Amino acid sequence: MRRWLTVAVGMFVGLWAQTMLLPTLLPPQWRPDLLLLVTALIGFAVPDGRALVVGFLLGGLQGWLHGNALWAFMLSRALSGGFASWLRARWLWVSAPSAAFCVGVSVLVGELCQGTLLCLAEQSFSPLMGNGMVIGREALMGALLGGLLFWWRQGKEAWA
Repeated sequence: MRRWLTVAVGMFVGLWAQTMLLPTLLPPQWRPDLLLLVTALIGFAVPDGRALVVGFLLGGLQGWLHGNALWAFMLSRALSGGFASWLRARWLWVSAPSAAFCVGVSVLVGELCQGTLLCLAEQSFSPLMGNGMVIGREALMGALLGGLLFWWRQGKEAWA
């Protein structure tokens, strides 16, 4: 029960940071998707499938805030968390560089899935074509922040 309470509080703190804190601190081009990043980090840290549920819930919150494409956010975030769990289960070691790689690739998969779902919904390639640089930037920011957050959480022994 305590673990799910921690997850719920963490979700709302991430949602607050995503919607209120980051827009005041960072320029629009360099705002990472913290909710997707958290989902991928949970998938890497706990490779038992919990990230699917967390991704589904965080995607639902994010889609609700956007007001449209709720299902695209829910499916892409759940897929990103599940992909991170799958990568972690097949990874040979737990370290900050592997966390950075796993989170970066999972963010890339989540963003590409969301763009593809929006393309199917709109019957147009504009969601993917216009956001090519944004998707790459999100993956880079996800890799950097994922590695740093994992290192901060696990300590210096995670580099071994």
